[in-house]
Amino acid sequence: MLYRKQDDYDAFKCIAGSCPKSCCIGWQIVIDDDSLDNYAQIAKKQAIAMKNKNLSTISDESDSTSFEYKILEGVDFEEGCFRQNGRRCSMLNPDNLCSLQIELGEDNLCTTCKQYPRHIEEFQDIREYSLSLSCPEAIHMLLTRTTPLNFIECEDDTEDDPEEFEDYDFMLFDRLEYARDILYKIACSSIIPFQTRLDLIVEAAARLQICYDEGELFEMDDIVSEYSDLIASGTNISAGHLSSLNIPSYSSESMQDLYEYNLDALKLLLRLEMLEDDWSRTITNTISYIQSDITNFKNVLDTTDNKDKSFACQQILVSLLFTYFCGSVYDGQIYARACICTQSVRFMMMIYSAYTPNSHSHNNDLNIELLSKVVYLYSREIEHSDINMNEIIDWFSSQI
Repeated sequence: MLYRKQDDYDAFKCIAGSCPKSCCIGWQIVIDDDSLDNYAQIAKKQAIAMKNKNLSTISDESDSTSFEYKILEGVDFEEGCFRQNGRRCSMLNPDNLCSLQIELGEDNLCTTCKQYPRHIEEFQDIREYSLSLSCPEAIHMLLTRTTPLNFIECEDDTEDDPEEFEDYDFMLFDRLEYARDILYKIACSSIIPFQTRLDLIVEAAARLQICYDEGELFEMDDIVSEYSDLIASGTNISAGHLSSLNIPSYSSESMQDLYEYNLDALKLLLRLEMLEDDWSRTITNTISYIQSDITNFKNVLDTTDNKDKSFACQQILVSLLFTYFCGSVYDGQIYARACICTQSVRFMMMIYSAYTPNSHSHNNDLNIELLSKVVYLYSREIEHSDINMNEIIDWFSSQI
């Protein structure tokens, strides 16, 4: 088994009660079967105690505050999840700490709670580990580091059961891996304007999607090699390069097209499932800000003289590419998954700019805390809803 993970994966430490956006608030937490059985045994003790006292409800103060009672009342055993009290997990105490972890220790947390924000993508004989951007501490780690996000690998003799990956397309995955490595290089090429990097990635993905749809997998290697040679040349991307690759060069016409495309994309966010009411207001305010003047949109795109902003966006982009791009081996949505990565960065930049409407100076300091907030709120709304992810994939697929 090959294990690949972002280089700061093992350095993550939950900040618990100090977290500005607890993962125990707002989400319904699903419990795995083994943990549910464990909690059921604890609840059973309380149910027996109540029966012995001939109690149908708790009237004894000591019983009502017991941990066993908390499990009995706090777990929905039929649905296999923790109940919520005003959007708060039933296990969350007033200090925003987990009563279950305090009482039983981390080993007895359910799989969801034990792993988050650690994310695992499974491919045959390959496991890829990342930190979810919906976690405030994880995104803070990413945006405050001074070195580009990188990945480390190790290997052992473990092998997957081939029957579990019966329909797995090795040939496609090899090409996606190769493509992703080049997309990383595009994302990190500081001599190319950041918005052009996004355009190059989208254009490459569109061409790869066409090859895949036409069953020409070997042609995918040739396409990726073109972009590899382009990056390896070590020169800036000229207007000629952009023209030959059909990349927008930000003429007034292409800018207008890009502007309208992004407004439509923002309106898509309003149609998605909403986790919090504040998110709807955030997107509405962002649309109003972008719609009020195309200059606002141009300012969003322009990171030419703001190296901190460009580098932060680069870090987010690489993280998203690592998490999402190769997942297209399972659904064939190469273009849509690349767009999730590139457009998510643009969404975040637009929302951030709407929060700071007067910060148009190229030399304006990047507000890391505010950008971190934008990223984790966006990720919470989009990444952790299968409904939303499927809607977005369908929308991008329709745009190619």
